[in-house]
Amino acid sequence: MQIPMGSNRRIDFYGNAKDGVHVEMVNEKGETFVSRKLNDEQRLLLIDTLTRSDNGRAV
Repeated sequence: MQIPMGSNRRIDFYGNAKDGVHVEMVNEKGETFVSRKLNDEQRLLLIDTLTRSDNGRAV
């Protein structure tokens, strides 16, 4: 699952986040040119932020 974050950034969940979560920079064609894997603490914080009902953007 990929979530566009604006400013040519997106979050990419590999294997429903079990295999890793990456923050990616993409070009105007949507091709990734920089990818950084989040560590477990960052991954859990991101998932919590995206799924909280009080953030107005729960997925």
